[in-house]
Amino acid sequence: MTDIDFSSLHVMVVEDEEFMRRLATNVLRELGVTTTIIMADGQEALDFLKYGDVRTDLILCDLQMPRMSGLQFLTEVRKGHANCEPDIPVIVLTGHAEEETVRAAVKVGIDGYLVKPLSVNALSVRMSAIMAKRR
Repeated sequence: MTDIDFSSLHVMVVEDEEFMRRLATNVLRELGVTTTIIMADGQEALDFLKYGDVRTDLILCDLQMPRMSGLQFLTEVRKGHANCEPDIPVIVLTGHAEEETVRAAVKVGIDGYLVKPLSVNALSVRMSAIMAKRR
């Protein structure tokens, strides 16, 4: 674990599976995150970022989702098609660890990659690294 205080972060979780949304929320809570924004797919998340007025500091995003995949969503965010910083930190959560999938996610500009199931320690390490780079 880490000594970094995550309590002020607003974290968006973009995940189509209810179980994984709950797991991510619980893990974030264990890390001290108090504000979690839950989205069921990339289109819902993009719309929220375009038209919502809630600050988002970090995105945890699945890759395989209906309507709009995680890669499509992240491409739109990186192109500046959302009301947030185009370089907002993104950690991809996925059950797909194939090299091609990883390369595609890296090409879009992710900040971290975690294979499901999500663990407190793994997410803490990724979030700490991102926060350290952003200082």
